[in-house]
Amino acid sequence: MTQVSSTPAPEPAGAPPATPPLPLYRRPLFWSLVLLLLILLLAGLIARLQWRDAQARDAELARLADGQRARNEQLDAEKERLKKALEDDPCKALEHLRASPSLPGLPPVSAPAAPAAPLHDESAPQPSQPNENLPAAPV
Repeated sequence: MTQVSSTPAPEPAGAPPATPPLPLYRRPLFWSLVLLLLILLLAGLIARLQWRDAQARDAELARLADGQRARNEQLDAEKERLKKALEDDPCKALEHLRASPSLPGLPPVSAPAAPAAPLHDESAPQPSQPNENLPAAPV
């Protein structure tokens, strides 16, 4: 039988001593992969937040468009009502429109406004006394 020696073979002279292998966390490739994964995670998070904001904005615009569409339908119905009132009898259209209710947010149909009264009556006597609250004019 041959004996197996448990002592390592002597290294040749002039060779550098063997260094132990580096642990994984001491290697640059490990940290570059960790940083790459963190950057990708952050980019994914930002993209998800932007997508969610875009979805919320689209839903808000759809809600506003539906509300405006309903308002446009009301205005179209009011326009048709006014056209019908003018087509039936233009002379009695104003009476017909006053009798029927108008849309909320629109002013009701009213009688034509009376001519504006003058701001002051020229036939009234003008005061001869100067205003006591004003200072006297220099001479």
